[in-house]
Amino acid sequence: AAKINLGGGEIGGETLTSQPLGVYTFQTDVTINDDVFFEGDSDDVFIIQMTGNLVVAGGKKVKLVGGAKAENIIWQVAGYVVVEAGAHMEGI
Repeated sequence: AAKINLGGGEIGGETLTSQPLGVYTFQTDVTINDDVFFEGDSDDVFIIQMTGNLVVAGGKKVKLVGGAKAENIIWQVAGYVVVEAGAHMEGI
């Protein structure tokens, strides 16, 4: 089953895993106010779906752990995306 509204939409400081299923659904905006980690093997897929916007705070990073690959992280954003100065994103 999908993971729904993790952290109320604030995923900064979280470690997202692909087990048992790497689908994260948000019925809110998603904010990253601290580094967020995607942990998995090189063939693990992560899907992050949101009905709102995605905002990454300045200087914060999306980090890959344990072999997770950027091309296997899919961001589905219904609203707008803001990546502030010095922030680093991974995924497509």
